[in-house]
Amino acid sequence: MSVILRLSGKHLDPETVAQMTKLPIVKKYRRGEAVYPRTKPRGPKHKFSGVNIKITPNDHLQSRASDLARKAMQVISKRRREIIQITKAPGVEFVVLDIGISKLDVAGQFEQIPSPFLLQLGQLGIDLEISIYHAFA
Repeated sequence: MSVILRLSGKHLDPETVAQMTKLPIVKKYRRGEAVYPRTKPRGPKHKFSGVNIKITPNDHLQSRASDLARKAMQVISKRRREIIQITKAPGVEFVVLDIGISKLDVAGQFEQIPSPFLLQLGQLGIDLEISIYHAFA
């Protein structure tokens, strides 16, 4: 799957944050906009504004969390100043790095995140989330 950096806040201006990075923007949204504008325009509304930034490309469900963490660590190390700048942008309240992996067809799935990566995230004030998705053939 891939690794996405999610930044959000009640008073965040997604356009400003998007202009501060050369990394690919996956999604921008504003507080009060519909969460599902195409299918449920009158449905739930975003409580925060936000920007989702792609850190690693999609690998079509092949990687484990440790592999994706290593790839993300390389990108974050290379773009450290840029990452610091966008995480400190006006209005940013929450910063989460989301590692998306596929659910394996096994009795128990165990994922390991390298400690240097956790240290790097902690130093930058970035929370970690692991999203596990069912793979559909």
